[in-house]
Amino acid sequence: MIGATEFNKELPARSRLTGIMKLFNNLFKNKKMITLSQQAAGLIKYTLVYTGEKEINARGQEVDAQRRLNGEDSAQRRFFITKVDPIIEEKQTRINNITTEAKKVLETAKEDWKKANVKIDKEEDKAYETRMNIALTADKELNEKIKAFNESISLINKETVEVELTDKTIAVVKKYVKEFGDKAGWLTADEEFVQEINEALK
Repeated sequence: MIGATEFNKELPARSRLTGIMKLFNNLFKNKKMITLSQQAAGLIKYTLVYTGEKEINARGQEVDAQRRLNGEDSAQRRFFITKVDPIIEEKQTRINNITTEAKKVLETAKEDWKKANVKIDKEEDKAYETRMNIALTADKELNEKIKAFNESISLINKETVEVELTDKTIAVVKKYVKEFGDKAGWLTADEEFVQEINEALK
């Protein structure tokens, strides 16, 4: 049994714990389910990690400038990335596996062609490679296989990511997506996903 003195000693620790729990609850309350394509989720992550500008690293190389955040913005970025990374990584692993398989099929086709088509006398390597590429491009069976691989990747890219975000996280995402667009602008290929992001975060 805890006496009065011992109980009073417990109060500061309990008070700190209660404060931490309140802070955690305030940080992640008012959640909303957001649906995004994989590309849109990846683009948001990129805008949270990078500014869209360039900087010189310690090796003197020009690299993407990292976004340096503190306080709540940093916490919300970490929260978003923790939510989407496992989903994006799983999809990317599937795409990588398909890409690896496609490369194997193409390499096998090249090897088979070379076995059946030796170099013509005095034929230069570049001319030989060009002749092979023309032949492979005309190979209907190979083209169908590559087409199937590309369609599989396209289907994965069209899959959506459902992520539960808080109002504060959404506000931080909106802030840096806008800032990125204002400072660096968007590639033509990104504009579709920027529109998707803006619609999803309304």
